[in-house]
Amino acid sequence: MRVIVDSSVLVAALGRNSRVRRLLFRQGLEWVVPLEVRLEVLDRIDDLARRLGARPQDARLFILEILGRATEIDLLPSESASKQARRLIGARDPSDIPFVAAAIKLGAIGVWSLDKDFDGIPGVPRFSTAGIERLLDLTGPSEEE
Repeated sequence: MRVIVDSSVLVAALGRNSRVRRLLFRQGLEWVVPLEVRLEVLDRIDDLARRLGARPQDARLFILEILGRATEIDLLPSESASKQARRLIGARDPSDIPFVAAAIKLGAIGVWSLDKDFDGIPGVPRFSTAGIERLLDLTGPSEEE
């Protein structure tokens, strides 16, 4: 089962001993990240690391490790999934379009986001961290195994 991972989840994973971090390293779901997220997060990594009290080089290695475990998808604005996502997003945050488009294109079960802007998008459910944890408990081995 594929789950699209929002930028907010990647940022939260930078925190030490983060529940989000532990879940990203569990098996049972396929994590998918729009390609532009890689670029966005890596461009902001120094600032993000400082805000979270981490060393920039450690944060960069960690993000690269997480992204190495994820499937990346490159979406063109002209693709039908992008156009459909743009319609579904409407007046919401347009930076969410790649996540919704990826979910549509891949038939993902939803988007894991800490951002409630994803709530109520028809056909693209938002998973909270607790929801992802429940899914992982049902689909894969625990982190101790």
